[in-house]
Amino acid sequence: TQDQKSYATSVSLPRIPLGKDNGIHKTFVILEGAPKSGTPRPGTQSILVDQKGCHYTPHAMIVPVGSKVEITNSDPILHNVHGIQGGSGVFNYAQAKQGLRETVDMTMTKPGIISLSCEAGHPWMSAFLYVTTHKYVALTDDNGEFVIKDVPPGTYTLKMWHEGVTLKQINKRLQTYEYEEPYELTQEVTVMPNAEASANFDLTLRQ
Repeated sequence: TQDQKSYATSVSLPRIPLGKDNGIHKTFVILEGAPKSGTPRPGTQSILVDQKGCHYTPHAMIVPVGSKVEITNSDPILHNVHGIQGGSGVFNYAQAKQGLRETVDMTMTKPGIISLSCEAGHPWMSAFLYVTTHKYVALTDDNGEFVIKDVPPGTYTLKMWHEGVTLKQINKRLQTYEYEEPYELTQEVTVMPNAEASANFDLTLRQ
């Protein structure tokens, strides 16, 4: 019911966008127990989180430790970006004006998932950062496919992480949406010298 003068009376909740053959977009795939040789260098360009059309753009991002993360507000209304990791807030930035841009303090952030939410009357807004200490992380593309390059030979655990789909509860007092728990699937994969290894995950929705 809020900000209908700026936007429509309804918005989409793209929690599980599907591509060719029901491939799932923007799902994290992580190589666990990655070799130390895979330590990523922070990017020279900043990683941008935009608040546009009452959504965070992009919806999922890989953030190497030490990278510069910036947030901006492209909408003419108040938004905020509240980053939560492991149940605790790690940053919270409010931007009341269109065009504001700030750098997020990531110095104390640990590796793992950070979920983003807006508490300025837009509880459907969500996005996810995966902070990583190694380069062996991928996001699935529009067809649900992924590539992790230059993995040394060995046997590893490959993990798929998806945010969860079903809206379980709307807390009107706190103006928050509560979703089901994320989906996490793992499988063992063996990488041979000078060869490719393949892995397929099948996500079955909970009943």
